Amino acid sequence: DGGAAKSIFRAVNPRDRGLLIAAINQAAEGQGDIAPVEVMLDGPKERFAQFFVTTVEKDERDAETAIVYMLETTERRALENQINQSQKMEMVGQLAGGIAHDFNNVLSAIMMANDFLLNAHKPTDPSFQDIMQIKQNATRAATLVRQLLAFSRRQTLRPQVLDLGDALSDLTMLLRRLIGEKVKLDLVHGRDL
Repeated sequence: DGGAAKSIFRAVNPRDRGLLIAAINQAAEGQGDIAPVEVMLDGPKERFAQFFVTTVEKDERDAETAIVYMLETTERRALENQINQSQKMEMVGQLAGGIAHDFNNVLSAIMMANDFLLNAHKPTDPSFQDIMQIKQNATRAATLVRQLLAFSRRQTLRPQVLDLGDALSDLTMLLRRLIGEKVKLDLVHGRDL
C-alpha cells in the first residue's frame, strides 16, 4: 500500500533510500533472490535496520509487487562491534607479547654487556656515569617489557609509588644527550611528587 511504502521510506536515512528502492525494483521485475538491504535509519540516534524484500509472484499480485519487512539491527551491530574490538585488542596483546619477548632477549644481552663494562670501570672513571646511565635506561626498558608482557597475558599490574622527581631527572639526563647542544632543556617541577 502506498502509505505503508511512504512510511518505510521516511524511516530510512535519505542517503540509503536508493538501496531499498533498488531492491524493491528488483522485486517488481520478478527477481526471486534479493539480498537483504542494510541501512541506517533516519532520526536523532544512530540506528540500523535490515530490510528483506520478497517478490510477490505475478499470478498472485493484486497491487503489491513486493513484501518488505524490516528487522532493526542496531543492537546486533553494537554487539558485533564489541566483539570486533575485543578481537582487535586480543591481537594487539598477542603482538605486544611477541615483540616484548623478542625485545627482552635483546635487552638481556645489553644488560649483561653493561654489567661487564661496570665491572671493568672504576667509579672515578670519566665514562662510569655514562655506563650507569645505560644501566638505568636498560632497567627502565626492562620494566616496560614486563608491563607489555603483563598486558599481553592480561595480568593485573601492581601499581607502586614512584618518585616522579627522580624519574624526571633520569629522563632529563637522557633527553639532554638526545636533543644535543643546540636545544636547551629546562625542567621545573615541584618537590615530593
